[in-house]
Amino acid sequence: MNQLENQIKSIARESGANLVGIASKQRLYDAPPSGNPDYLLPSTQSIISFAVTLDKSIARDFISKKNWLSHCEERKRMARSLYGISDRLVDFLKSEGFEALGVDINNSYRPEPGAKDVTEMSEFIPGFSHRYGAVAAGIGRQGPPEQQAPAKQKATPELINQLKNRDSSIRRSAAEKIGIMGDEKAVDSLIAVLKDDNRFVRQEAVRALGKIGGARALESLTQALVEEKDAFVKDSIKKAMERLQPK
Repeated sequence: MNQLENQIKSIARESGANLVGIASKQRLYDAPPSGNPDYLLPSTQSIISFAVTLDKSIARDFISKKNWLSHCEERKRMARSLYGISDRLVDFLKSEGFEALGVDINNSYRPEPGAKDVTEMSEFIPGFSHRYGAVAAGIGRQGPPEQQAPAKQKATPELINQLKNRDSSIRRSAAEKIGIMGDEKAVDSLIAVLKDDNRFVRQEAVRALGKIGGARALESLTQALVEEKDAFVKDSIKKAMERLQPK
């Protein structure tokens, strides 16, 4: 561990963090759109994730519906602590000549095409997901290992048909699942999704093709790179192509 990493972790712990981890941006390659830190800071090279613990007795009382008020006060305390740690780290990194940005608690979302305000949104994608950051940095996980879909499963016809669903969130979720399964027979269906009118659905199809691979996928991504207008989707296409091209 280099000196800078030691300093970062020391500052975080001294400020109240119980866990702290650091990950390169490349660790988030396979994350959904909310796992792309470039949206908030295009120059991102690494992310820092940290956590503070809940009072277990307060959490138990809240879950059992014995006492909700103490949990509300605990959440306020945690929010103040998290923002304080973030501010100290940002100040330190800037003093060392780096660009740095603290990420707000995930209660604000990226604008969606056609949505005037939050009541018309359907995607609810945060600027950057703290959960994905924690997983990448090694201080968190999402679901037990036995719930993770193994590679090279066959995508069912029902799942493939979901790529044509009227609901963009269902289309995006279907593309993500097919990418995890790695079913090469679904490549043509994913290629069709590269022309979806929702940029987040297109981006998930790009990621899926990057995972599945093959000459057909690479050829289609090459063409999509020329036609795609959204900067973030183009960036995902470039990363997927780098993954597929011979080293």
